[in-house]
Amino acid sequence: MTAIGVIVALIVAVVGVAAGYFIGYNNRKKTAEAQIGSAEAEATRLVNEAIKTADQKRKEAVLEAKDEAFRLKAEVDAQKAEADKEIKQRRAEISRQENRIDQKETALDRKTEALEKKEEELKKRAAEAEERLAEIDALRAKEMERLVDVDTIIVDAKSGTSGAGRGAKVANLYCEVNESIKAYGVTTHRHTPEIEEQLGYAYDGTPLTINFTPHLVPMNRGILVTAYAKLVKDVSYEDIKAVYDKYYGKERFVRVLEKGVCPETRWVEGSNYVDVNFVIDPRTKRVVVMGAMDNLVKGAAGQAVQNMNLIMGLPEEEGLLMPPMFP
Repeated sequence: MTAIGVIVALIVAVVGVAAGYFIGYNNRKKTAEAQIGSAEAEATRLVNEAIKTADQKRKEAVLEAKDEAFRLKAEVDAQKAEADKEIKQRRAEISRQENRIDQKETALDRKTEALEKKEEELKKRAAEAEERLAEIDALRAKEMERLVDVDTIIVDAKSGTSGAGRGAKVANLYCEVNESIKAYGVTTHRHTPEIEEQLGYAYDGTPLTINFTPHLVPMNRGILVTAYAKLVKDVSYEDIKAVYDKYYGKERFVRVLEKGVCPETRWVEGSNYVDVNFVIDPRTKRVVVMGAMDNLVKGAAGQAVQNMNLIMGLPEEEGLLMPPMFP
């Protein structure tokens, strides 16, 4: 074979190899392209399915959310309706109460007006009573002038420990008071001017001068007073008893005891009563006057209630008819 033939043969061989390589490459390329197309199609299908599934779930979630929202709105509407109903009922009740209050205020205004009229009437009655008391004092002065010498009055008083108040004082301790009796405030007791003033009103309108000596005795409550005065003329038991009956006969809480009966604190303990009596001493020409009262009721809580009853036009004994703590 000549050199040219060899070259030609070599070229043919090279060309054949190249042609075969290109043919295989094209085949592989087509196969790869086909596979890529399939993969892309599958991917597209999967993406579309995923999008479709997501859309479905989103729609379902939206529907569920809407259903939940509708349910919550229904509950809220029901609660609101219930609240509105309750508010309406409460407003109605408040309105009824306001009406009742208005009615009560109207009634109260009427009662206040009536009480004001009653107060004016009571003031007039009080003024009339003061005039009558003045007349009584004038009559009493005449009686006193005919019976005793007011310059000889001596008052001796015995008081239970509660009369000194509830203060924690050494002088009021049990060991200081028990099994003992003592005078206090001798010639200087703070109530002496009041006693002199009131006795003066009953005499001639000017204060008198007396001797007053209180004593502390070991008992819880009660006051016993024994007073002495010189008689200005000879009088009988009946003469003085007539004066007592004249001024105390209609007193609801003053009891003039039978002849010879001396008052005792236990008989009036816990009550608004005052027991009084007297004894004439013909030897000394003096009258001995006695009185017993409860220092916590008649002096002066019960007395305050009694005064209030008189001022308000109530029965004098209203709230004061509790029995004494005896026996």
